[in-house]
Amino acid sequence: WKEKVFTLTRMGFGLNIAPKVMTAIVQWALRDFPTADNYIDDIRCPIAQQDAVVEALLKYGLPTKPAEPFTSSRVLGLQLHQAAAEGPVEWSRRSGVVASLPLSPTKRDLFSWCGRLTCHVPLCDWLRPACSFLKRLACTSTGWDAPLPPALVCLCQELADRLTTEGDPAHGLWSVTGRHATVWCDASDIAIGACLDVNNAMVEDRAWLRPPDDKRHINIAELDAVIKGLTLAVDWQMDSVCLKTDSKTVFSWVGDVLHNIRRTKTKGLHEVLVQRRLGIIADIATTTGMSLSIDWVPTTKNPADRLTRVPASWLQYAKSQTSKSDHPAIVAATNPVLVSPLSFDTVVTGQRANSDPSCSPPAVGQWAWLQFAPP
Repeated sequence: WKEKVFTLTRMGFGLNIAPKVMTAIVQWALRDFPTADNYIDDIRCPIAQQDAVVEALLKYGLPTKPAEPFTSSRVLGLQLHQAAAEGPVEWSRRSGVVASLPLSPTKRDLFSWCGRLTCHVPLCDWLRPACSFLKRLACTSTGWDAPLPPALVCLCQELADRLTTEGDPAHGLWSVTGRHATVWCDASDIAIGACLDVNNAMVEDRAWLRPPDDKRHINIAELDAVIKGLTLAVDWQMDSVCLKTDSKTVFSWVGDVLHNIRRTKTKGLHEVLVQRRLGIIADIATTTGMSLSIDWVPTTKNPADRLTRVPASWLQYAKSQTSKSDHPAIVAATNPVLVSPLSFDTVVTGQRANSDPSCSPPAVGQWAWLQFAPP
């Protein structure tokens, strides 16, 4: 411009390529430190290499804040803590994130509240389907900025009361390594759920509400849960997976496909849907080279069952909204039990397994947490 060349010295605010550019720059600066890991501008490195990492970043004009102990810092919005000196590092939600609803909440307030409860955490257990179901109920009410019906506010208060009495389910172990996983799958008339278990530590869970007018047979939904659970295992790059289902029909179908025992026989209108889903399961195993097996477990021992349940009073409210009839009993309902307690120790992780077996990371307490200093 005016016979002069101008060069940007700062990344422009709001550019959609900014995260990728920043990640590429930091990874290039850390190319000589294979044990260092980063997510955009947050860096984890061994304490022994802390000074060398800081110097390497300064060469590229990337000053950092003072390093913090990894076991007591806030990482990716999660609070880390270590109960014992040699014990495992655990993560939990930051304090103050789970705020209460306003006195007269709107649909916008409800969606914002549910988003703070379930987003950005790998495992929420029963809280995930509960929040999704509340948002579905709110969609049948008035506009975004209109107050919610009193009965729906009562249901929201029930969820807040359970969070207070039972505690926040979003917590668990931070680091879980291994290439063998157990995928728990389940489905109901309400939702489909799947969760990934590595070395008896829950890694991640997912839940999907079924359409209100979904008329497909429950066995079709159970097969969908298996496929979604396998997709979860593929995302985590697992080599060996053991499927766990409480459906004896699905256990028989998938077992026949995996072991080539006999041709799966199905009849009726859903025959094509069943065969198509079984073919997808076989294709996933063949394409990824994953070793698959399947076991049957009772419903009471399936942790994925919690991902498919909501209180009966909430279902009554949904039915009343569909039929456009009043349901005063909903307002009087207090403290419903979402699911029966399970004899299952739930632990979770916020860090994926190291994909490079040649790297031998230091012990848990020998890490430092670095963040870039503001210009």
